[in-house]
Amino acid sequence: MKIIFKDFIFLNNNEIEEILELRNQTYIRENMINTELISLKNHINFINSLKTSSNKKYFAIFCENELFGSVNFVKNEKELSWGLYFKNNSNPILKSVSTYIFLNFIFERFDEDIHSFVKKSNLQAINFNKNFGFKSFKEDIEYFYLKLSKEIWEKHKNSKLINPIKKYLDKIEYNFN
Repeated sequence: MKIIFKDFIFLNNNEIEEILELRNQTYIRENMINTELISLKNHINFINSLKTSSNKKYFAIFCENELFGSVNFVKNEKELSWGLYFKNNSNPILKSVSTYIFLNFIFERFDEDIHSFVKKSNLQAINFNKNFGFKSFKEDIEYFYLKLSKEIWEKHKNSKLINPIKKYLDKIEYNFN
């Protein structure tokens, strides 16, 4: 099995439209800061802006050439944050394995905490983040704010929740491009 993390800036036109269609799904939009439908023009402009950005990386995730999700990180002056979304019917093992791979990818490049903020109504995402070791450190009316340190991640990789995921890594070839 092969998983490809394809940088948005290298997506072809069909892939650009496919990732936009996924991002515009109601179940994804309602959990984003921007809940509006994104036009193709705005999506293309966003992707073009990534070509000159050194602090943002967005990847479409493909398994056996089929799109099943997206992951990203954004590094600004204050913090390093990440985000992800998957097709509704995606295999839970694939979602977990790709998340594990991406967290390692981030921590290979940065030594600082990864931050995440999740709408309080998105219990599935809150639990998913926590399963990977993220801890809630703040909340407001709408969001829980979570973070994961490299030290905690290294320890958490040997937890009962993560060990089953690691067993699949030998069966999966992956790369970032």
